[in-house]
Amino acid sequence: MPSHSYPERPIPAVAVLVERGGEILMVLRGTPPARKTWSLPGGKVRIGETILEAAEREVWEETGVSVKAEKVLTAVDAIYEDGSGGILYHYLIVYVCASYHGGEPEARDDALDARWVPRTEFDSLVIEARTRETIQGMF
Repeated sequence: MPSHSYPERPIPAVAVLVERGGEILMVLRGTPPARKTWSLPGGKVRIGETILEAAEREVWEETGVSVKAEKVLTAVDAIYEDGSGGILYHYLIVYVCASYHGGEPEARDDALDARWVPRTEFDSLVIEARTRETIQGMF
């Protein structure tokens, strides 16, 4: 698996907003750069894969939940510096809305945990500020 630290160019990725009955599908990240923070399921887009295909695959791989990706909501840069001015990570994250089709979340792939989070509990989770702001802007 290639390293994604110190990239030559931004790496395209997806984050997927899935709602079910007032709850949002969330994962606890298991790898840097956002290790041990809660986020929407998602990950890197593979060569030859569309954004919507990547969204469906990533949700399935991380949570075991089946979804149908519907549309792009927004895109943001996630840039992480290394403390000495270098760019450690740079992802271009495309946020996608998807409809729930089946399955119950379980932590798979690089997720440490996966679950439905009621909107009332959202503020109590450890979430990166940029991620929290983007998610809140979508609902």
